[in-house]
Amino acid sequence: MFWRKKSKPLTREEVIHLLPQVRSVFGLDLSGRNLEGIDLSGLNLSDVELRGANLRGANLSGVRLFGADLRGANLKGANLEGVTGITLEELKKQAKLQDTTMPDGSKYTGVTTLKSSSSKQPTGQTQVKEDKPLTTVQKGDTWRQIFKENKLGCGLLIAIPVAFLSLIIFLIVSGWFSPPADPVDNHLNEYLNISPSQAQGVDLSHPTIKGKIVIIDKHNKRMDDLYNNHYGELADILTIENKGVGAIVWIDCKEQVVGTYTSGSKAYQTTCTLTIIDKSTNTIVGTQEFDGPNDAPQTQTCYPSIGSSGCSDWHGGRPDDDIIKYLLSLPRQ
Repeated sequence: MFWRKKSKPLTREEVIHLLPQVRSVFGLDLSGRNLEGIDLSGLNLSDVELRGANLRGANLSGVRLFGADLRGANLKGANLEGVTGITLEELKKQAKLQDTTMPDGSKYTGVTTLKSSSSKQPTGQTQVKEDKPLTTVQKGDTWRQIFKENKLGCGLLIAIPVAFLSLIIFLIVSGWFSPPADPVDNHLNEYLNISPSQAQGVDLSHPTIKGKIVIIDKHNKRMDDLYNNHYGELADILTIENKGVGAIVWIDCKEQVVGTYTSGSKAYQTTCTLTIIDKSTNTIVGTQEFDGPNDAPQTQTCYPSIGSSGCSDWHGGRPDDDIIKYLLSLPRQ
């Protein structure tokens, strides 16, 4: 097993502290870590490396797991209700599941039964169909002999790398792999520190966008996570080159308390304010506010390993889906 029984389990607060520090496209690496009993409900764990992690009894309700690696993870007794970004089939294939609450709310026992067969089978045994083995390579065999005996296998062994190499050469020559001459992240401070004025006579709720946009996390002073998590959906309006920027979108997200549990822990909802700035005129042409999901569980599950009281705060996710729909709906010039 990958996970470490003797290590002290990480807390929710420690994971939340680590997430913003990781700006790699590969995400946060929690492979093999002890996360037993942790409450990660509502967090965005997209692209997080969880391979071999101990997540027994963990609360992962409402978590985003797009691109996360759960191979070999132990999810016995975990709560995955409302999880997005991974299918039931992928979960069953990757992770160890037993008495696990699945994303659709069903309970997965982890026990499978063999389908009945007309042929008689010994009780408690499973019939294994033996495939004809491939021709093995013996000592002294020449490459000519190997190719003769394994034409398909060896042909693929050579054809696949050659085809892949040809594709790479084509993409390089055609310019697909060419890095941007002036990437937007080199101008982060410029986008953050501008002082735009208020545009006059415009509909701030539904502005017209000139050119393409760059999206900035105003609160954390960095390129927004929409670049990593939703670039494919926004590719038509996003740009990675400074010369293509027609509008700057500030996203400023804050949390507010929406409830308090009897343990004293808080439930938070995230609200994000969008400010759209026309770069050519340095004026604010649009503002809009979006509320994240207010779906904190009515009852709280506490674990002795999380904090002194065994309970932790619940944090709702960002309203990314609503923000994406809004940005894509705006008229463009």
